[in-house]
Amino acid sequence: MSDVSQSMSSGKLKRFDPLYAPVVASWVQTREQLRWLAPRTSFPLTAAKVGQWTRQSGEAFLFFAGGESMPCGYGELNPMKGEPTHQWLGHLIVDIARRRMGLGRQLTNHLSRVAIRELGAQRLSLVVFPDNKAALHCYLQCGFSVTAEEYQKFDSRSIPQRMIRLGRIAGAASARPSADPAG
Repeated sequence: MSDVSQSMSSGKLKRFDPLYAPVVASWVQTREQLRWLAPRTSFPLTAAKVGQWTRQSGEAFLFFAGGESMPCGYGELNPMKGEPTHQWLGHLIVDIARRRMGLGRQLTNHLSRVAIRELGAQRLSLVVFPDNKAALHCYLQCGFSVTAEEYQKFDSRSIPQRMIRLGRIAGAASARPSADPAG
């Protein structure tokens, strides 16, 4: 990324600073919230665990709404193995006290723009648990569409869990209505 921050009228995206890892960790207060965010991460979420999420080839970002000095969102962009024009959005989270204010959409749209404009992505992907209805609605509103249903095991003792894979093609509208596949 040529510039450390991606500035837009609704906020600013900056590269992750580990000094904010305790802030990000504080946004997860229940096992369910952590399962939705990072199903392979054990509860409770700590700053050290947040610092270990980013893949070597990926980048983590903080989202700052308006002119605020504290971040209200976190997310990552990771290139898909063997597919340099395909980026994976991961670990998207908004401050628990700031949810249902449209900040998740802003964060997702900012990350999508950086992936497409700065990293040359032609495709974007992510997965979401079907019971995380707020996140699913957010991604659909950001122009993602359901591309598949998959089952993943997160440890050797667990049963496979249903996930919904969503995708977006570069140049697709950033917001469009879509059916709710959670049912």
